[in-house]
Amino acid sequence: MKPLINVLYITYDGLLDPLGQSQVLPYLKGLYREGYRFHIISFEKKTPTPEDFQRLFGDAKDWNWHWMEYHKSIPIWSQYSMLNKMLRKAKTVASDNALEIVHCRSYFPAWVGHKLQRELGLKFVFDMRGFWADERIEGGIWNANNPLYSWAYRYFKKKESQWFEQCDALISLTETGKSIIANQWNVPATKITVIPCCADLNLFSAERGDSKEYDLGYVGSIGTWYMLEEMVQFFSRYRSQNPNAKMLFLTPENPEVIEEQLSRNSIPLSSVDIRKVPHREVPHWLNKCRYGIYFIRPTFSKKASFPTKLAEYLGLRIPVVTNTGIGDMDQWVQDYKIGILVDDFSKSAMDQVVGGLKDYQYPEAGWEQACQKLDLETGISQYAEVYRKLLV
Repeated sequence: MKPLINVLYITYDGLLDPLGQSQVLPYLKGLYREGYRFHIISFEKKTPTPEDFQRLFGDAKDWNWHWMEYHKSIPIWSQYSMLNKMLRKAKTVASDNALEIVHCRSYFPAWVGHKLQRELGLKFVFDMRGFWADERIEGGIWNANNPLYSWAYRYFKKKESQWFEQCDALISLTETGKSIIANQWNVPATKITVIPCCADLNLFSAERGDSKEYDLGYVGSIGTWYMLEEMVQFFSRYRSQNPNAKMLFLTPENPEVIEEQLSRNSIPLSSVDIRKVPHREVPHWLNKCRYGIYFIRPTFSKKASFPTKLAEYLGLRIPVVTNTGIGDMDQWVQDYKIGILVDDFSKSAMDQVVGGLKDYQYPEAGWEQACQKLDLETGISQYAEVYRKLLV
C-alpha cells in the first residue's frame, strides 16, 4: 500500500467555477489515486452546498475542502484582504495536519506558499500558469499610469523573481515560457516542468456520425484576451465563401456582447447559436462543429499561456483555427498539422485561410501524437513525477 502524502493545494479560482472543474479537480482526483491527500483552499463565488460536495468529490470522505468567500469590491485592497485570509487559513491547516507539499496555482497562492516554505519547511510548487503581473498590464486590467497599479506591478514582478529562484519546483504551461524563465531569470531548466493544459479525453471524445450543424465552434469566456471582434470577422469571411454557414458559441458571457459584434459585421442572428451549458455537456455540442476557433491577443504574457480549448478540440478531432504568436501554438499546429494558423487579420489573410480549410485533411498520426501529450492522464503523471522528485 502506498504511503499517504498530504498536500496543501491553494487556488484563487473556485472549484465550482468551470475552470476549477476542468483544470483543477481532474488533476487532483488523478493524484488522489496515486496516494496523495489534498487539503484544498479555494475562493468560491457562491456558498457550496452538501450537494456541491457530493457532485465534486462523490462519496470519498477524505477530501478536505477549505473554501473561502470570494469578494471583489475595492481593487487591490480586496485582493490584499483575501491574501491575508488565505495565509491565515493556510497556517491553520498546516498546523493541524502533517503537510509535506504546498502546491500554489498562480501568483496569489504563491505569495502564501512561499511564506509556508520559509516558515514551515514545506516543499513549494509554483504552478505559475503564465506571467500574471504582465497580464494585468497588457490586458488593461491594471492601468500602468495609476500609481497604485504601477506599485502592484513592480511588487509582484519582484516577488515573481523570488519565487522563480526559491521554489522547489516550477510548472510552466509552455516550452516558450520555460525558455524565457531559464534565460531571463537564470533558472535551471531542470527545475522547470512543462505541463500544458490537458483535457479528459474520455469526456472529450468524438461521437459517431458525420452530422455537423455548425461550421465554426467556440467555447469559453470572451473578453480581455480572446479577440471576439476578429473571430466574428473571420466568420464573416467564412460566410462570404459559404453563405449557409453557422457558428456556435458556448460561453457564460452575456449574449448581447456577441450579438453587437454580429450586427457590426452584418451577420444575421439566425447564423449564430449562443448557448450556456454545463461543462459536461460541452463535448456534445462541440461535436456538432466542423472547426474550432480561438484568436488570442499575441502579447508577451501570452507566451506562457496554453488554451485549454486546444486539448478539447483535439479530443473531438476538430481542426483548430488560431492565430500565431501564442505560447507554443505555432509549433503545435506546424508539427502535428492539427489546424491552420492566421498570420494577420486582414480580409485577404482570412480569405486565404478559409480557402485552405477546403483542402485541409486531418492527419491521423499528428492527431494521435498531440492527443497523447494533451491527455489528462499524461498531465497527472507529470504532476505525480514532480511530487515524487520533491519527496526523494
